[in-house]
Amino acid sequence: MGNKPNMRNALMLFAGCVVLALPTQTRAAAYFAPTAMVDTFGGTSGTPVGGPIDTFPGADVPFGMVQWSPDTPSQNAGGGYEYTDRQITGFSLTHLSGPGCNVFGDFGVLPFSGGIPTDVNTARQPFSHATEESAPGWYAVSVGDPQIRAELSVTPHTGIARFTFPPNAAANFVFNAASNQAGVTDARVQMENSREISGSASSGYFCGMFDRYTVFFVARFSRAFTSYGTWGSSRAAWVSF
Repeated sequence: MGNKPNMRNALMLFAGCVVLALPTQTRAAAYFAPTAMVDTFGGTSGTPVGGPIDTFPGADVPFGMVQWSPDTPSQNAGGGYEYTDRQITGFSLTHLSGPGCNVFGDFGVLPFSGGIPTDVNTARQPFSHATEESAPGWYAVSVGDPQIRAELSVTPHTGIARFTFPPNAAANFVFNAASNQAGVTDARVQMENSREISGSASSGYFCGMFDRYTVFFVARFSRAFTSYGTWGSSRAAWVSF
C-alpha cells in the first residue's frame, strides 16, 4: 500500500444501511488464500474481437448490496469503468458486471483537495494505473493533483472508505445522487447533521424494460464537516472539512 498514510489528514467514510461485524483477515494471510490469485481488472476493457466486457474492479463481496468502485468517463454499461480512461468521475456504490445495458452507478462520491467544482456533472479527477491496487473486497487509487489516496472496502450491506489528503490541503467531497448511468427520475441529498448525509435515487428501465427501483443511502464521516452546499434541486451536494 506504499507509504504509511498521515492519519491526521485522513477521513473515514461509512456508507450503507446496516453495519455488520465480520471476521477480519490480515493482508499477509490473504496472500495465501485463493482470492490472492484473482485479477479484478479482468474484463475492464475491450476484447481482441471488439466490444467492452463491462466488468468493474472495485470492492464487492458475494451477493453483496454494495459494489464500491470507480467510474470513468466512458461509463461502460453496468461496470462503469474503462481501463484505458485516465480520469475518475466518482466512486459509486452500485455496479453490475457485464450486463450489456446501462444500470446502476448510484451515488457517486469524489474527493477534491482544491476548490468545489462549479458543475457536478463534469466533475472528475485524473489518476494513473500505477497508483491502483485491488483485490476481492478491496480497491485503492490516488486521484487528483496533489494526490488524494482513496481506499475502499465493503461488507454485504455497507461500505467503508479512507481518504488521505495531502498535508495542509483542503478536504472537499462531492456527492452526486443522480450519477446513475441509466438516468434517474428523482434524486435528493440532504444533511442530517455535521457528520452525516443521506439521500435516495429512483431509476430503472434496464434494457428498455419497465422495472423501477429506489435506492437509499446514508454516509457518515469520521469528522464533522465545516461547510456544505447543494446544486440545483438538491440532487447533488458538497461538503468541506
